[in-house]
Amino acid sequence: MSSLMTSLATLYIPAGIAIGLGAAAPVGPVNLLVIQRTLAGRRREGLLIGTGAALGDAAFAALAAFGLGALVTLLDRHDTILRLTGGLVLIGFAVLIWRQAPHLGDAGPPATRARLVAMGASMAVTNPANLLFFIGSFGAIGVTGLGHDSEQHRLNSVLVALSVLVGAMAWWLFVTALATRFRGQLSDRLLRLINHGTAVALGLFGAGALVAAGYSA
Repeated sequence: MSSLMTSLATLYIPAGIAIGLGAAAPVGPVNLLVIQRTLAGRRREGLLIGTGAALGDAAFAALAAFGLGALVTLLDRHDTILRLTGGLVLIGFAVLIWRQAPHLGDAGPPATRARLVAMGASMAVTNPANLLFFIGSFGAIGVTGLGHDSEQHRLNSVLVALSVLVGAMAWWLFVTALATRFRGQLSDRLLRLINHGTAVALGLFGAGALVAAGYSA
């Protein structure tokens, strides 16, 4: 398990995409807005809100990636603690997401493109739990080679952040396409099922990090 996690740590692009998907998938306020706009026949507006949220996620990912390098430098002999903490954070998120009860409502009034993007971005960056999620995810995976102390580390950090953006945007494209395809058939129950699936995936990922921490102890 430890060698597998170490191997995954070098795959910045797939790791970033997976983390971006994990950050965007839970059905919270942004997902509800995107789905509501799409169900109202305003898919473009939904995508713009999702784009703003993806940019906010990428900004948090960059902040976590550049800052995590300094943290790892300080804790280079405490890899077990970092993975243990990251695993617990992800399990905590899994519990919170499982307990959420999303509800579809009114799509809201029309807005300009800039306002829609700003709406999504502000909802992402004003949630401090998002930053904690990215730090926990990087720690759980055991991502190395990040930070700002060398040109290569800076490049890796940017690569991870861009990959998070790609992963998050992939989710928003999927959600709007799904809402368009099944317009009139989506329900609160389906949204809860999406949240439960996301929670299970995060919980398993966090549990894997705890197992890896146990092996490396």
